[in-house]
Amino acid sequence: MQVRKQNDFGDRMVFYSSFPVRNFVGKLDSGLESAFTPIYVIGILDFIMSDVMPNDRFMNSYSIRNDFQHEILLSDHLHFITIELPKFQKSLEELENSTDELAFIFNNIGKMNEIPPILRNKGFEKMFEMSKFAAMDEKEIIEYYARQKDIIDQRGALSSARRDGLEEGRAEGLEEGREKGHAEEKHSIAKAMKAKGISADIIQQCTGLSEAEIQAL
Repeated sequence: MQVRKQNDFGDRMVFYSSFPVRNFVGKLDSGLESAFTPIYVIGILDFIMSDVMPNDRFMNSYSIRNDFQHEILLSDHLHFITIELPKFQKSLEELENSTDELAFIFNNIGKMNEIPPILRNKGFEKMFEMSKFAAMDEKEIIEYYARQKDIIDQRGALSSARRDGLEEGRAEGLEEGREKGHAEEKHSIAKAMKAKGISADIIQQCTGLSEAEIQAL
């Protein structure tokens, strides 16, 4: 990704491609074909490239081709893809495919507090989480890690309580019948959760027991 404008970004992409190319040198046991896998250099830019022929496409793909017959590809192992975000002007309602969705998010992620409903469950959640984390100051990062630790501790306690309660409830259920066993199972889970310091509200949500039943445990 490149935020500040670079007039020679095309040359920079060629330079960046040299690193993975050189990494293949140590793998040359039986020729290039066995070791040289396709390389794609993708540049996501917050500016319009001024050192290439201008066009209206926000995403362009370049490869090594014959200057006289462009359909002739010299090598299929090196590709350069540029995404020039200022060229992308579609609104949320105009998005047509996953490429549009990705470009829209890159263009607007700094302005959004949450993922729009139309873009949920499409794999963008991690990107939003990383974006929020990157924008935090030191104090917010410390608080974030503290919250994450509390969540992990609560989940661990809940999982342990469920496991302990299920084992006890199942044993009693076998002796006194399925229906009674189910009720005892809920009480056992609630009792184990209460012993681990989990709040009554959460116990109610997980077991369906009333506040009075939980207090009586």
